[in-house]
Amino acid sequence: MDIYSILSSKPHNPHYLNRYIKFIEQCQQKNIGYEGYTEDHHTCPKANDMFPEYEDFGQHPWNCAVLTARQHFIAHVILWKCFSYSVSCKQALWFMSNGKWKQYSNYSKRYELLREETSERMEGKLSVKDKEGNTSRVSLDDPRYLSGELVAFCKDTMVVKDKEGNTSRVSLDDPRYLSGELVAFSKGKVIVKDKEGNIFAVLRDDPRYLSGELVAYNKGTVVVKDKEGNMFTVLKDDPRYLSGELVSINKGKLVVKDEKGNTLMVSLDDNKYISGKLFAFHTGTIVVKDKEGNTFRVPKDDPRYLSGELVSVNKGTVVVKDKEGNTFRVPKDDPRYLSGELVGNTKGKFPAKDKEGNIVLISKEDPRWISGELKGHGSGTISINNGKKNRRISKDEKIPFGWKRGTIKKSFKGTRWVNNGKKSKQIPKDGPIPEGWVLGMKSRVEKKPLG
Repeated sequence: MDIYSILSSKPHNPHYLNRYIKFIEQCQQKNIGYEGYTEDHHTCPKANDMFPEYEDFGQHPWNCAVLTARQHFIAHVILWKCFSYSVSCKQALWFMSNGKWKQYSNYSKRYELLREETSERMEGKLSVKDKEGNTSRVSLDDPRYLSGELVAFCKDTMVVKDKEGNTSRVSLDDPRYLSGELVAFSKGKVIVKDKEGNIFAVLRDDPRYLSGELVAYNKGTVVVKDKEGNMFTVLKDDPRYLSGELVSINKGKLVVKDEKGNTLMVSLDDNKYISGKLFAFHTGTIVVKDKEGNTFRVPKDDPRYLSGELVSVNKGTVVVKDKEGNTFRVPKDDPRYLSGELVGNTKGKFPAKDKEGNIVLISKEDPRWISGELKGHGSGTISINNGKKNRRISKDEKIPFGWKRGTIKKSFKGTRWVNNGKKSKQIPKDGPIPEGWVLGMKSRVEKKPLG
């Protein structure tokens, strides 16, 4: 089933339809491995004036989206905006906000707390499946559900599409998904906006997107929360975000995966992450490009990457900033970078931490550094490694099992130094010397003219 085609078959607002589909997809990805309270949502509404033919999850599993209570509320807000003429969409939102849907922005958090406290969903019942895949509804305190014998109907599943664009829901360990025969529903697409602010979805290789005519709809923005826990999106240069009044909802968190490949989000001080039982989601992988310029992610031990057939998308580039402080990535042989017009993004800065342990990038002239409010990033810590990666822990902290003191040294084998009189860099030992460069490192001591 093509979810977009189904939803767009009804009169709708294109902007909010794209936004709704993107929201559902993002929630499904974010909620993988989530063990808190969730609700089953009909992606294509089951109401009589919408799509009642897709009400049964058993017959149409692709129509089930597992959402948190807050996400479920927001989904109905967007549906109401998308199908504003629909009485059922308005009634659903009215019910969820206790008749105060006009002020929905003030009620999503309240709704979430209420649902999590009472767990009153369809009289306290949940759609589940057994090991054979049979579905039923049971109470939330059913011993079989609590013991894990029965699991949430959509747990460890994902909405995918085949080569013809047909969508379905499959297990995350489905061989067709693992082999690439089936891909995530949103793979290859990106939500963009044009100069007029219109938002819609296009393929990532769309010439307008590649040229910069269309930009990612959330470019330059960040999802934040205030002191009351309310979440919303602001520009990255919003004074409240820069001052720390508003903080990123993901601050201090990281998307990780366990040994089975299940993904979840945890805090950076989570014991399982610190001990090495959980790994950063993309650990051991790298984004590469082939000779045709196609980009994708592969394991770092992929033979094509090791042989040089595939190269890092960032190979030969560097993140720089101009005099106005704008940052972007350019080739390392860009004349502006070589001349010093553009400088490295972190030039003159170093990591430091505050009293709460938060890491910030500062310069030596920062008043907080001068006053002692901020301390060196490694202050009071030691380096340890597990043979694959390095990290730092407190001097008073016990070294985890499988780790040892010290760092894994970077190997420069197979490279040689060259310089252009202004800076030095390493190149492959057998590679050609770039024009304008000579062998050896740039001298750190300025030679004074004789006499």
